[in-house]
Amino acid sequence: MDTKKILFLILLLGLTLRLGPVFLQGFPLSYDPWFHVRSTEAIIETGEIPLFEDAEHTKPNNYPPFYHIWLAGAHYLTGIEVWVLAAVMLPLVSSLVILSAFVFARRVFGEQKALIVAFFCAVFTPLLVASFDSPENFMLFLLPVVLFLSFTNHEKLAGALYASGFFWNYFFMLVTLPAFLFAFRGKKNALRTFFFSTLAFLFLNLASRGVIFFQNRSLQTGMLFVWKNLEWAFLAVFALTTVFFLWIFFSATEKKGMPEKTMLFCFGFFSLALMASFPFTVLARPWEQLKFVGLAGALLLAFVPFSENGKKMLVFLAAFMVVSSAVVSTHTLFPAVDKNDAQAIRALEELELEHEGRVIAQPSMAEYARAVSPTGRLFVTSLFFENSMENGVLEQSLGYLSQKKLENEDFFLRENGIRYVLLNFEDEATRGTLEFGEKEFFNQVYSLSYNNYCPLGFLGKKIGYDCGLNAAKILEFNEN
Repeated sequence: MDTKKILFLILLLGLTLRLGPVFLQGFPLSYDPWFHVRSTEAIIETGEIPLFEDAEHTKPNNYPPFYHIWLAGAHYLTGIEVWVLAAVMLPLVSSLVILSAFVFARRVFGEQKALIVAFFCAVFTPLLVASFDSPENFMLFLLPVVLFLSFTNHEKLAGALYASGFFWNYFFMLVTLPAFLFAFRGKKNALRTFFFSTLAFLFLNLASRGVIFFQNRSLQTGMLFVWKNLEWAFLAVFALTTVFFLWIFFSATEKKGMPEKTMLFCFGFFSLALMASFPFTVLARPWEQLKFVGLAGALLLAFVPFSENGKKMLVFLAAFMVVSSAVVSTHTLFPAVDKNDAQAIRALEELELEHEGRVIAQPSMAEYARAVSPTGRLFVTSLFFENSMENGVLEQSLGYLSQKKLENEDFFLRENGIRYVLLNFEDEATRGTLEFGEKEFFNQVYSLSYNNYCPLGFLGKKIGYDCGLNAAKILEFNEN
């Protein structure tokens, strides 16, 4: 079988693993898509990037604009609803990483190793998990392209293309910048172009948005909320990644057929990107290192020689990742919102107007509700949970959902005008909020039970967060 056919099959495998969960659920997956839907629809309605995220003009819109512009353009061209585009766009772009990694790896390592790199980009579970909610996928696709351009003497284009990352995702740039500066340290044209492109980015943002571009950011608040769900996995991920990295490092020292400068360049870049992700992600987003582990790991595997032990390890790793990704693809390991939750949101909308008040819900649920809500109820935990109108209320509300005990819960709810707590499967599966309904100052005004089938559903919530029996509930705070 020739290379093109093999690459096509690898791409088909990657597409199946990434789009399969979307079609099975019939709904956008993971935490952020409804924020992107809402921001894109604002651009479509007004024809411009809004300065603020809310009608009260208290929350500046300082999210990188390219992804929302991209979705709006795709909507204009195709007529497809924005939420459908948001569901499939990032998995599609994530699949294209297979092609960009192949092109780069073929230029550096040769065709055979490039197919290995492409295969692991298709099946590496961290890349699969990361393919549903962040525009970082665009930069994960572009990063091998940038390096390819540097190897083909297109330094200026490489620098400009990398600088465009500031319009896609700030965090990606924060993590990968040390590796970029290392890789291009001797390429003055690339660094000069990157520098001036970055200045142009800042000028465009300041000219269009003013100083509000820098205002009202609270990364820590939302990150601590998600950290509670994932802190148990960090040490395991760090240990496994370190072992994986060391295995590739010692394997790479056996490599004899590659020029030393090329080997140092590639290994240095991806090793630095991989290791740089850990200090940044621990401080800001503790789950983010996985996507960098995925891309760097897939490309670094090209250094593993075709020795007997090397082949055995590659076969074992390939089999493990195929099984792991197949399980992830067929089970909801992306806690957020289920399409059944729409009924709970409609029920909240139908409550009488005299029952007005603020609502607490986990952030992705709050963003979903805001995207489909005609009444505009105020969800104090919405808005991508990085911008906050009242930071104290946001932090306390997220802490409350995280089961952090408050001395006077009823006082907190009353003083902040919170009327409802909206819960779904993700709250119960990751934060154990079942006891909320047993509190004396709550009345349960709505409950919906539903069952989601998963092939390995008999293992319960440990495999898929919404496998089996689930419930969406509305609790009303009783002030009396």
